[in-house]
Amino acid sequence: MISEYNSTECFDYLDAVFPGYHLSGQYRPNALEEQRGSLSWGASLVGRSYLRVYEKTGDHKYLRGFIGIGEQLLLARDQVRGAVDYLGRSGPVWRSGRPYTTNYNSFRCGAIEGPCLEIRSKQAAHIRIENIRHENGTFDISFLSSPQESALAAFEDVSVLAGTENNLAEVLTRQHWKSPQAAAVISHYGCVKCLNEPGLYDLVEQYYAPAIHVSQICLALLEFSKLVNGKPDLYAIYGQYADKYTEAALAALEVYDSDYRVSSGRGYYIIPADAPSDFEGTDAPQNHNMSMALCFLSLYRITEKATFKSRATELVRTFRDALTHLEFNGQDCLVWSYFVPMLDNFRGHSGGNRSRWRSSRKGNPRMEDMSHAVLAIEAAVEAHLLGIEVTALDLQGMANTFVSAAATGTLSSYIDGTAGYGKYDAVAGRWSILGPWDSRVYEIALRITQTTQPQPLHASVLLSCANLVAYAPLGSDSYPSMGGWGTNASRVDSG
Repeated sequence: MISEYNSTECFDYLDAVFPGYHLSGQYRPNALEEQRGSLSWGASLVGRSYLRVYEKTGDHKYLRGFIGIGEQLLLARDQVRGAVDYLGRSGPVWRSGRPYTTNYNSFRCGAIEGPCLEIRSKQAAHIRIENIRHENGTFDISFLSSPQESALAAFEDVSVLAGTENNLAEVLTRQHWKSPQAAAVISHYGCVKCLNEPGLYDLVEQYYAPAIHVSQICLALLEFSKLVNGKPDLYAIYGQYADKYTEAALAALEVYDSDYRVSSGRGYYIIPADAPSDFEGTDAPQNHNMSMALCFLSLYRITEKATFKSRATELVRTFRDALTHLEFNGQDCLVWSYFVPMLDNFRGHSGGNRSRWRSSRKGNPRMEDMSHAVLAIEAAVEAHLLGIEVTALDLQGMANTFVSAAATGTLSSYIDGTAGYGKYDAVAGRWSILGPWDSRVYEIALRITQTTQPQPLHASVLLSCANLVAYAPLGSDSYPSMGGWGTNASRVDSG
């Protein structure tokens, strides 16, 4: 049993055993591959945790540990490896595959140029086609994660005829957000000749570099650069790495400039039409936007260029305008939805040319979960410290949200206290970044972590522990300065 999750000894232990836990294949932080978000949600979080602990201890072994990860990340870029995405592009980014992208197959009869029928699914890797009825263009189809597992979903007597109630494309569209998040495109209506025989067919993995994944990697690189650039003694030793990491991050972020939208001073990203993502052609979740915002805030700290400040300001403004006050466990809390309330995925959409895969989508107004919410919190804190949009009262409202969500001694799944408790307890320590604005956050985060004793099945546990180390109060009313993340002076704000 680990006794103190806010100690460097605990962090070093978790770091030492972490690779062993990754032999299970869930996440491999030192592997040059994109499976299961190993780079975005593994390596980058481990690297950031090293920076947090360095800030507390001043031990250069953590900076050297980061450089080991940073160099691996640069080697893992698509253009370095010669890896390509679903369009055959190889850029200065890091592609992702399962389980974050859709899997795909197409069927052809030869009568037309191109496929007659295309099918894709995010969760399913196989489809089973049975009972093909050539006389009326119908068949049965089921979606499976593996041939041995039961079907995630099954549909009988679906049609490839246009305008029918059981048209496969429309049947799958009506599923909206339900598993297996499948979709179909029919180019040769009424034709099932492409389905030569019933059987089990693979859905082939597609690769794509989502902005959220790339920005999480860039964030790690930029946090190192921000730390080193701010201290001449460190820059003299590590400046060559800092400059290289800043350049790499900027090149990667520029790839998404064409996906950026701004309206009335509010910015957001979209997922490109027909990308192998369930959000293709529509707006990205708020945590995607805020992850990008934090990258631009970091770039602004490093370079002092107004263009980076402007982009970050637009993104943060979109988020702040979407905050809602909620009376939760007797406290005034600030909560927010997974999607931007004024955009397509929150409200739903019908028609238009957003994507050839879906003609419409039901709105999804669900709240953000306690895990992804941390991405927004991190950006909000940095924005406040730079005097951009976010006030100390906003951060206090977010701190109230955490305190209220932990009122039972364990975290609720969503930030409004819904969907059960306990699933995200292992990330409680990451919320301690709000400790400088409300000491209860740190105390509760530490208590939850101490109680649950999370082992490092996920890199977020390392970053949670690192935050508990870094943000431990130095006295009754003081917190450490974490590379610009939090100072006692920043707590004084009229709001």
